[in-house]
Amino acid sequence: MFQLKFYEKVLLLLILVFNIEKSFVNATSSLCDVNKLRNLEAELSFDSSDIQNYQYLIKTAVQCSEQPANKKDKISFLQLRNQITYKLGLLQLSLNQNLKALELFESITIHDKNFKDSYTDLTNKRLDELYIEFGYWEKLQNDEDDLKSMFKSLNSTLNGKIMANKKVESVDKTIQDELKPMLQISPYDLDLLTINIQYLTKLLSESLDPLVANELLRSYERVLEQYKTRLNLTQRLEIHYIISIVQLFILNTDPSTHLRKCLAIDMDYSQCKQLTLLNSRLGKINPQRTQLLDPQIFAFSPENNPDQITPSQWEKLLKFYLDEKTKPCVKIPLNDKKKPEYKFINNYKLLNEYIIPTILKTLFEGLTPLRGARLFTIKYDHNKLEKENYFNKYINVAICESTKHSSRKIVKSLSAPKYCKDSIRQVLNHDQWSDFKRAVTNLEPLSDDLLDELWNTYPTLTIHMIDMILHKNKKQTYNKLMEQIMNFFNKQKLGTSTNKHIMKQVTYMKKIIEKVNKNKQQHQQQQQQFHFNFGQQGNQQQRQQQAPPPQAVDKDYYKILGVGKDADTKAIRKAYLNLTKKYHPDKQGALTEDEKKSVHEKMSEINEAYETLSDDDRKGQYDSVRSGGGNRQFQQQQQFQQGSPFGGNPINFMFQQGAGGRAGFPFGM
Repeated sequence: MFQLKFYEKVLLLLILVFNIEKSFVNATSSLCDVNKLRNLEAELSFDSSDIQNYQYLIKTAVQCSEQPANKKDKISFLQLRNQITYKLGLLQLSLNQNLKALELFESITIHDKNFKDSYTDLTNKRLDELYIEFGYWEKLQNDEDDLKSMFKSLNSTLNGKIMANKKVESVDKTIQDELKPMLQISPYDLDLLTINIQYLTKLLSESLDPLVANELLRSYERVLEQYKTRLNLTQRLEIHYIISIVQLFILNTDPSTHLRKCLAIDMDYSQCKQLTLLNSRLGKINPQRTQLLDPQIFAFSPENNPDQITPSQWEKLLKFYLDEKTKPCVKIPLNDKKKPEYKFINNYKLLNEYIIPTILKTLFEGLTPLRGARLFTIKYDHNKLEKENYFNKYINVAICESTKHSSRKIVKSLSAPKYCKDSIRQVLNHDQWSDFKRAVTNLEPLSDDLLDELWNTYPTLTIHMIDMILHKNKKQTYNKLMEQIMNFFNKQKLGTSTNKHIMKQVTYMKKIIEKVNKNKQQHQQQQQQFHFNFGQQGNQQQRQQQAPPPQAVDKDYYKILGVGKDADTKAIRKAYLNLTKKYHPDKQGALTEDEKKSVHEKMSEINEAYETLSDDDRKGQYDSVRSGGGNRQFQQQQQFQQGSPFGGNPINFMFQQGAGGRAGFPFGM
């Protein structure tokens, strides 16, 4: 094949460059018309997609101002340059690219110091604002509020506190008294952001407080946002890695975005590669966070939801974490003797005893991307971090939930139930845990709002707590604790839940109510008989006992549910579920008060029809009344269903009859 010699290649390259420059000069010369440039500038949108076009017009205006036909044209091109540059600076500010905006504004004041116009004055005002925000006090021209002296005074106090806390185990929280006002004055000061990041890292190591974690992430995000072009490669990689650690292991949120950004910078960065692999493997095992932590999805997700986890998947999760035969989820490195650094038992212990401590050590003791030396000495309790991080809590909750869906044999063999108790103890404070123990032991009422508060954060554990309480209530007695649970169901509208485990609890509570109603009815009948025998009721009691049977029930429950009289239990239940989904208040959107009342009445009518037709005995009584036979007991039951078991205010207990319910513990444990 014919090949060019070296000098020939150089000659061709020079010719190519010359032609490009010549064509550019020609194109620029043709644009050196102020009106043309103004028209082009007017066509630009105030959007990031036109940034390159702004930059091209600025460059063109600068070149045209350097070779003008006359002095008037030079001034026109300089004015146009300032106008376009100022507008681009405002666009960068709107995109939160403040450092880029600062550089643009400085170009207006530096390019031609002898030329000033209205945009020069506007630019100087903007620059002073940005100099304060970035802490460039030496460049500040106008300090009307004397912020510089205020900042320096706070900074002096702050540095004194930092020096005093360098080797103190517990950081002085009064440091915030200086840090916060200084960050309000100069939110983009890199030195100040660095101090704040190290201070928050120290606080986080002591408490694992999610509020501190989120504040730390915001500080790192601000550094990436404002100083992206000034950070070196290693700094950017380490910041993305640190953010990913905090998101995954402390906040239990998805770190994928920052892991992708990390690998986009350097796909061979080992720490991000390993964390990405771990996150991917756990993502294939763990349920979506919303399925366990979102009350609405947990309680009301449709039965045919494609994201629903099957029993085999729950068992797979149990085995992944607790079975010793499962492979490690990450490759365990070797020590100097070519033996594994950690003896593998199961993935749960591997995560909590090796992986998480190792990674958090990197976070708290290893990486300092913005400053070589640490400002604070960090010492933390490894055991505390293992138990209190949100990632560990989430794994315990997932294991606990899996015990409800897996075979008893597997659950027992892996000793999985103990993780439920651990989970509850993790998420409750000391007083709440004491209340819960008293509720399970003696059926004493829980503290106010405990169920509601826990439901909003860990709905699965709330249902498990109620399971344990109901299991203790073997005699199915109705007391203040049962009333508290019933009120919780009503408040959260769990009577229409699609979660079968919740519905078993609903059925159990309903049986308690029915039992109370039945006992109350028998008690009243006994009282009536007693009074009759002693003549205290007289003729009035005789007339009540001799009253004719009630008229036939005038409501057509079959028509209300839309089923035929020969419909079986399965068809009746299916019709009921379809109607509750259709008329559920949450499905109706914005309603007027009259419309809400109408929907409520419709739901009450549907519940009443289902409660009767789903029970074979009551259905038979209903059919008998409808056919003209009459049944006083049926009418009495209907009346009792509409009131409180204890004769108080009516209870809005919108329960449906669940399948598979039986007396005793809802899950048969």
